Formats: sequence, C-alpha cells, structure tokens
Amino acid sequence: TVIPFSKDADESNILTAESNAKKLSQFDKKFNRVSEFQERNKTFPEGIRIVGIGQGQTKKFISTGKVAIYIYPSGEKDEAFLALANDEEMITLEIDSYGEDFHRKYYSFENPGDINQMFEERKKQAKETFDKWLK
Repeated sequence: TVIPFSKDADESNILTAESNAKKLSQFDKKFNRVSEFQERNKTFPEGIRIVGIGQGQTKKFISTGKVAIYIYPSGEKDEAFLALANDEEMITLEIDSYGEDFHRKYYSFENPGDINQMFEERKKQAKETFDKWLK
C-alpha cells in the first residue's frame, strides 16, 4: 500500500526513507506477489483515504510512504492496524497475527469543511486508537 508523502518531510527523513525503501525492496523479493496486485497499486473508491497503517512488530503508526503487510505460507501474517476514512466516518481494522478474523471499529465525525483539517483530525484519532491497540 502506498500512502502519499507529507510535504513536511525534512532531508534526514528522506534519507532514512530511501534507506528503508532499499531494505524493504530486498525483503519484498523473498515473497510472491498476489496476482491481483502485481502490476498496479490497489485503488479505493473515490472519497476513501488511507489515514495510516500501524505495525505490531515495529510499534509505529505510519501515515506517509510505503507500507507492507506480509502473509506467510504458514498462514501467519503481520499484526497490523489499518485506518481508512471518508468525509463522515473512519474505520479501523485490527489484524491479529494468528487469527483468521479481524476486528472493525467505526468512528463518526462531523465534516469540518476543510479537507486538510479533516484529514489531520482523522489521523490524530487513528494514532490514539493505534496506541491503545498496542497495549
């Protein structure tokens, strides 16, 4: 999944991101791609945005850049937290490493009118929910 980069990234973050991208690319080569996603990134319906993705292993909530969630041949998968939103609501998906189910939670919001302000509010709520999920 690719999340748009923030305009506020400084040079050291960009260098770190480039280094991490190289490591991730090498790690990605160890896995087969799912045929449905081989040649293009997955797109969502108009109005749906990825707010952020949190990983249980790294304990980081990522709202910009490239993020991967792996599913292993044994059926295990990376523990992950995903937040998606539109103008009125946000959904969080909590993925357990070993279970087959994932947990969904819905949050309603009032539309503040300014799309950037709205997205920042969603991101703040998603980060707070992610922090609770880690515990």
